Amino acid sequence: MTFKLNRKGVRELLHDPSIAEEINAKAKAIQGRAGEGFEALLENNSKKTRAVATVRAVNKKAVHECFKNNLLLKVIR
Repeated sequence: MTFKLNRKGVRELLHDPSIAEEINAKAKAIQGRAGEGFEALLENNSKKTRAVATVRAVNKKAVHECFKNNLLLKVIR
């Protein structure tokens, strides 16, 4: 059994504001579990194919914690 993907429908879903809100909420939750020194950024550019969220370290202590203990990988689980 095969199916044909509705590309227009998938594109609409990926650009849907409610999907971007959900992605942002997940990034904020990861940021909260990571602790101080991390920030969550949501990129929702209409030229891109979808909304993208990033959690990153913003100070030296947080960067060190990431490198030493793989903190962001641990809080994602």
